[in-house]
Amino acid sequence: MRLRPYLRLFNPLTPLPACLLAALALTACGGGSDSVSSQATTPVATTTPITPVTPVTPITPVTPVTPPSPVATGTAVLSGVITSDQPSVASFTPKTSDDGKTPGLTTIVGTISELYLFNSGNVTINNVGTTVGAPQTSYQFTAFRGQLQSLTYTETSFERGVARRVARSCFNGCAGGLSSSKTTSGQGIVINLKDVRLTYDALSSTAVGASTAVVTVNGSVTGEFESGYVFTSQLPRGSGGVLAVSGAGEPASQSLLYSQAGYPGSGADADQFPSLEIFTSGGALTVRRNQGVSAANQYFVNYQPADTNKPAFSGFATPAVYSETATDFTVNLNGLTLSTTSGTRSQVVVSGSLNVGKPSGVVSATGETDFKPTFSSVGGTNETLVYDFRGNLPAGINTIPSVSVQIKRGVVSSFLSTSNSGKLYSCDGTISNQFTAKCSGTVTLSADRRSLTFTDFKASLNLDPTKPITYNGTLVASGQ
Repeated sequence: MRLRPYLRLFNPLTPLPACLLAALALTACGGGSDSVSSQATTPVATTTPITPVTPVTPITPVTPVTPPSPVATGTAVLSGVITSDQPSVASFTPKTSDDGKTPGLTTIVGTISELYLFNSGNVTINNVGTTVGAPQTSYQFTAFRGQLQSLTYTETSFERGVARRVARSCFNGCAGGLSSSKTTSGQGIVINLKDVRLTYDALSSTAVGASTAVVTVNGSVTGEFESGYVFTSQLPRGSGGVLAVSGAGEPASQSLLYSQAGYPGSGADADQFPSLEIFTSGGALTVRRNQGVSAANQYFVNYQPADTNKPAFSGFATPAVYSETATDFTVNLNGLTLSTTSGTRSQVVVSGSLNVGKPSGVVSATGETDFKPTFSSVGGTNETLVYDFRGNLPAGINTIPSVSVQIKRGVVSSFLSTSNSGKLYSCDGTISNQFTAKCSGTVTLSADRRSLTFTDFKASLNLDPTKPITYNGTLVASGQ
């Protein structure tokens, strides 16, 4: 599987741009904290879309925006070394810069994907903006479904303020040269590299005269947090159950990795809601309302094997396949037969009762109408959880109502909300000045970390701390 289209090459000397959620998830940052700035809104995470085999009108979301891409500088315990066979690529040891502004490790986890960015620490830039000595170097690893899929090596130097970058990459598992494991505590990751060949990336490189030779690297790096988010499995859970699949050589018993309810939007889009995506250890299942047809075909069901070279299996089901409560959707599969529609015809039989977390709750805000979420995502970056809630688009308003909260070690580090009237409110966990209000009041997490309870929580009109607003109520995220 080629992940390159949705990877971004990060400049380790500057704050990370938008990435992958959470999914994931997920946040602009300032200075040397894991808090994410409340100004940008780009998706945290990207999942591979499931293409139904049977032509069905796709859901057109009203731009469900996941939280902005996070930047984190939480303290990590780092070790290891990576060596190369070319003198143009020096040995690499991960290290946080002495001023703490460049973290030795940044993690971004969400929607069944994980990103690990290891940096080399200090770099010296003189008074005319030119790098003195060794350039900044970094290794960025991306995993999908728990398996490392790609690696990008970057070295960055500056010449009179202009970045000169050399990038080398490998994709599609890097020919099996990448492997990983958890540390003994379960709070960190060990990444091993064995004869990994990195190819010069001309599109991402800006340095003049850099060597374009293939570089082979070996070694390992380890990053561990006392309390942080390194794996998707550490995020709040909203899904559960086991999918049983029989036929076509598919894994018989598949555990749930992640699930999500599609954004209902408004108007005709809402007629197809819910659209449930359930990612399992062996594939992905989509269940979607098939509006305007007989009861026997009211729901469309699609199963895509994890091996995307295999065809998808699809079919239709009665309303009995779907139910919901205040906090969950449930898919009830009782020996449903799904078939391929192209190539050699084959079938699978799917069974199981699968739970998908449902966004719910309500928050009131002084001077504004109540906010009720219909979409949510949760992601993590280093020691920060990033929650993003979205509501339906109100008539006559062109901005989607939202509440985005970042919580580091149980305390709000950043808050951003768009009200039903289209006004933007925000606050910061530590900063208070003429443009930024400091957050006050409390946001309490439930034991499962899906629910956030706001108690006299105060923010202000964005860029105007003299106009405060108070939030009370509870929001429940769908979780992973």
